[in-house]
Amino acid sequence: MTTADAVFVQLFTRDPLARESTRALVLARLTSLLPSVGTTLRRDFRTRPEQPSDRQDFLWSGAGGALQAAVNPIFYPSDSHSVISLEIPLHLVDADELVAFIRELGERLDADFGYATMLTEQDGVLPTMYLTQRDLRRWLPEVWHGLLLGGPYVDLIGAETIRSSPAHTVARNGPRGYWVQLGPLTPSRGEAEQRAEQHRRELVRDHLGPDLFWRPDRRVYRTPAFAQPSGTRQPAGTQAPSGPPANGALATHSATRPGTTRPTDPGMP
Repeated sequence: MTTADAVFVQLFTRDPLARESTRALVLARLTSLLPSVGTTLRRDFRTRPEQPSDRQDFLWSGAGGALQAAVNPIFYPSDSHSVISLEIPLHLVDADELVAFIRELGERLDADFGYATMLTEQDGVLPTMYLTQRDLRRWLPEVWHGLLLGGPYVDLIGAETIRSSPAHTVARNGPRGYWVQLGPLTPSRGEAEQRAEQHRRELVRDHLGPDLFWRPDRRVYRTPAFAQPSGTRQPAGTQAPSGPPANGALATHSATRPGTTRPTDPGMP
């Protein structure tokens, strides 16, 4: 029996979160999910140089650092997405409520991508996860426990392909997206459940397209074309900093293993 210790969630939206009403919605929904009983929660604002007040980063931490959350609005010209991140011990949150949080906020913000993944201590250390905006332009590291595929990924993969995924749950999420879940977000899973989930992960990966996901021997990947927050298209190209290729095109990238640690800026504290 393996017991997961925490869950990590991220949402990527092209909404710059510059409108006060949108920021209030995000902060209220996130605050409602964070536990208030038995947890001392610290909330901080981080302002980068020349950063206006409507583009502040919002950071939370609690439970001795085990709970961390961040809202990073689009600020730099190179930013393609605002990012909402949450790492929380499983005993502090209801799994169904967490899934509802991802799906509801993803729909309201027309998120391009989101995910939830279970984290389990290894040799007394809890691994960290952090997907960056740059990663979305290069590859997806893997099929996590839950995937929110927004419009650009539906355009790239195809709605019928997503709908027919051999996952535990495939559901429409808003007018353009889909929620794909490998199995229940439960803390304890037996060996048989783990094997079944891993098998399902491989099936879903191959079904959606193995060239979407990182492999050490792969050099060519399919990536979406994300519209800029202004509504203009990013230029086509093969290098991640220049933007992704058009939908369905192939991009050549380094096979360096995608990072799993949090960057200090922007991101989690």
